[in-house]
Formats: sequence, structure tokens, C-alpha cells
Amino acid sequence: MYLCADFKKLSLNFSITPFLSFPLAVCQKFQVLEDQTVAHVLQEQEIQQHLSANKLKSLGVRLNLELARKLQEQEDERSRQLQWKLHKYM
Repeated sequence: MYLCADFKKLSLNFSITPFLSFPLAVCQKFQVLEDQTVAHVLQEQEIQQHLSANKLKSLGVRLNLELARKLQEQEDERSRQLQWKLHKYM
């Protein structure tokens, strides 16, 4: 990276000579590859973050669903007991 920066400084200070144009082109290609690699790594991180968030949401929904079912079962049982008591005394 520093070498490429040095070549860019040279190209700004002097007209680009044939011996500088090839290393500068190589440096530019490496910079493009580095940028693509960084972009790919960032994209992978973003995908992993979304995947993790989705897994956590799904787990929360599953746990909430289980809790809701248990509470509904308890409420149904209380309702059956109250109905049984009402029929018993009538």
C-alpha cells in the first residue's frame, strides 16, 4: 500500500515515464482487488449479522409461542374447573 502511494506521488510530481506506468498499473489493480476483498468481507459480516438476528427472532417467537400455549392451557383448565363447579351446584 505504501509503495503504491509512493508511485502515485511520483506520478503527480513528474510526467509518467514508461518505467513508472507498469508499477502504477499493478498497484491500481491490487487496490481494486483489496477494495473488492474488503467489500466482500463487509458483505459477509452483514449477512452473518442478519442471520444471527433472524435466528434470535425465531427463537424468541418459538419461546413466546410455547409460553402462550402453556398460558392458554392453564386458562382452559381454570375455565373447565369453574364450569364443573357451576354445573355441580346447579
